[in-house]
Amino acid sequence: MKGNLDRQTMYALMQVAQVTMQQHVDGLGLGVEVSIRNGKYDNYNCAGSITIELASVIDGTPMTTDAVKLCDYAEYLGLPPDVLGKEFTTSSGKTYKLTGYRPRNRTYPFLAVDTKTGKKMKLSEDLVLNYLG
Repeated sequence: MKGNLDRQTMYALMQVAQVTMQQHVDGLGLGVEVSIRNGKYDNYNCAGSITIELASVIDGTPMTTDAVKLCDYAEYLGLPPDVLGKEFTTSSGKTYKLTGYRPRNRTYPFLAVDTKTGKKMKLSEDLVLNYLG
């Protein structure tokens, strides 16, 4: 046996699978987003849930379910209605662009992209409301 799976290896494998699937799906021109979540692993295997989501089209703009939820919840959260895609810079100098909202995630409900690295992030409600609310 060559080795055991650990958390870091599992995440790397799932990231490679997600990127590869997204590239193939993008080639079909369907406007869908692939995500792999809920990863589990032990010493010999890993598993995750694959979600392939067709983007909703609102006013001619394709949007994921998370983006639609951000627009739907914006007023309730005290955010401007055009909050989707808004950028803000934190006190640490990082700039984020808001891409979605997951109301069931109580700790980090906001989804954003770090504009410098392109990395997808989950942000707390306090952080987002502090800069945009």
